[in-house]
Amino acid sequence: MADEALGTLIDYRLGFVNVDQPPRASAMQPSALATTGIGYFRLHGRDAGYWRREFSGCGGADDYLYAPAELDLWAERIRHVRAHARSTFVVLANPAGGKSAVNALQLSRLLSEDHRPQRAVA
Repeated sequence: MADEALGTLIDYRLGFVNVDQPPRASAMQPSALATTGIGYFRLHGRDAGYWRREFSGCGGADDYLYAPAELDLWAERIRHVRAHARSTFVVLANPAGGKSAVNALQLSRLLSEDHRPQRAVA
């Protein structure tokens, strides 16, 4: 997230990935950046316990269901990037539980409301 690193990505036309993950000391903070004409987001969920189980080889963890307020925050970030990018992609982690599919539909609805035709009011 250092300015120099972001400048290097821009100079070499390398894309930046906005990532959501459980908060921890080495985790990147949530962001809304694009270093090319493509905006890219990966939403992995906020459950730190899942990450510990998944990467320790214990497996078998439930996937994360974002709360509506969390999705609202990400929708704002996506809108910000989308306003400045040619294309924007959002990928939600997809473990077997399928909660990311639910969140993808919810997020899609939040973002599609931006493009809903406005009705005239008499």
